[in-house]
Amino acid sequence: MCRWRHVKNVFLRCGHGESLSVVEIKCESTNCKFGPNHPSLCVPPSCMRTCNQYRFYPELYTPTIDGYCSACGMRYRTDSEIHFKEFDRYLAAYLAKGTHFSAQHTTTDSLPAPPDHRSKFRQELIPLTMHQFHELSTDVYDDVIRRKNEEGMHPPSLDLLSSHCVSVPTLPILEDFHPNHIPERQNIAALTVSLFEDLASDIHFDLGRRYPEFKEDNGIASTIHAVLADGKYTPRVSRSLDSPGSKLLVAKGVEVVAGNLSDKESVQNAIRGSAAIVGITNFWEVSAAHRDPEGREEVRQGKNLVDAAKEEGVEFFIWSSLPNATNKESNGKFKQMYHWDNKAVIEDYLQASGVPYAVLLTGYFLENLWKIDALKRTATGYTMPVPKFGPEDMQCCTWISHDLGQAAVALLNNYADPRAGVLGGAFPVNSMRFTYPQFVATIGRAIGKEVTFTPLETSGTEELDEMYTFEAKLGMYNDTPVPNPKLVALGVKFGTLEEFIAAENRVVGNQVPPVAMHPREVV
Repeated sequence: MCRWRHVKNVFLRCGHGESLSVVEIKCESTNCKFGPNHPSLCVPPSCMRTCNQYRFYPELYTPTIDGYCSACGMRYRTDSEIHFKEFDRYLAAYLAKGTHFSAQHTTTDSLPAPPDHRSKFRQELIPLTMHQFHELSTDVYDDVIRRKNEEGMHPPSLDLLSSHCVSVPTLPILEDFHPNHIPERQNIAALTVSLFEDLASDIHFDLGRRYPEFKEDNGIASTIHAVLADGKYTPRVSRSLDSPGSKLLVAKGVEVVAGNLSDKESVQNAIRGSAAIVGITNFWEVSAAHRDPEGREEVRQGKNLVDAAKEEGVEFFIWSSLPNATNKESNGKFKQMYHWDNKAVIEDYLQASGVPYAVLLTGYFLENLWKIDALKRTATGYTMPVPKFGPEDMQCCTWISHDLGQAAVALLNNYADPRAGVLGGAFPVNSMRFTYPQFVATIGRAIGKEVTFTPLETSGTEELDEMYTFEAKLGMYNDTPVPNPKLVALGVKFGTLEEFIAAENRVVGNQVPPVAMHPREVV
């Protein structure tokens, strides 16, 4: 049996006028296989918050060393994935305003200097041990849930995570918390909204640094899974080589290589020997990292990928794109939709390159229903507030995780057949089209609760306001039937709205409310 004792508090300055304390604990067992007084190598996550006993994971109430050392990493990763996804939703508006800095896919111990006022505070998170950081991340996560519930928002969508995840409820204050822990949680609860968002963004950032696979685009994941299921190609993905997510991909048969889209030589090395490429860029990450709201580095990255593909003799290039909203679709009416226009600029560059290609065009991501907390709790059910859309406006959506990967595989399997008409084609992956009243009615029937639609005047950012206005008033891919018959002919089995709601019904309909917090926790 291992025993643990409190050693000291590590004080972390977070820029909020005072310091937060992170408890450090060590094992005092004389027969632990890691040796006496080691720095918590054997301490399971259930004991992170106290030196004695902890009731969060009942099955670990009396932990022993056997079996827990190897399991700790997965437990940490599971909890951290839940935290990261919840911070993604809670901070959606904050992140869209560009007041953050997204973690790059890196395995180095030092962070690139963030281009904002959070740099020095994020640097202070780096030296924290896994135990200390998990402690702080969970405290901030707990307060996200408390704040959301007090605002009438719905509980976190935990079941969207991987199947090995465990539910992480809001934690009450327990009598066996270390005495210094309670006031530190109170300090977090007392922060103003803006200061708390800063702190949450710092934790979100460092979670992305510690677990870069959490940031993986849904389109990438969908494509990887579809290629694996099809079996005709071996998928290769460029990402951090040593992350737990990379090791899981390797175990599934994915070839993982290092690659940096901003470095053409790195891209060439990553794609060398590949028959085909599926290219996806991340505007929001790149624009934040380079302090450029127009995201011009995204265009450079896309061109690097095209140039590398040409030089390496790639046979087929699939590009995930969007309409050119400014110049081609609206005749200059919309001037801020850089996250669309950049992909269209790269598409034009690909067309002129001579590389054999096809384009997949996506609609509004259906998964945004969960990712950006589109559903808000009301006294009788839920409401869905949407900027710029009226009750009669149609939305064109893509079910990314279900349909995008299928579409990519369909093009891969048919590009060599001239009769299929794949080469040089543009294929909207328009899974479904609906008005928002129709959408919420379908959700309401599925979960047995009242769900209403609430039009909003603004999203809070000019670029997103233009995007919603474009989608509502001009529409996307209006000339393409739903589902796209060309992709259906190539074998894509599109999901329906009812299937999407049924697949995700557990997220909204079967949630267990968070554990009530102890009154002392609320300041």
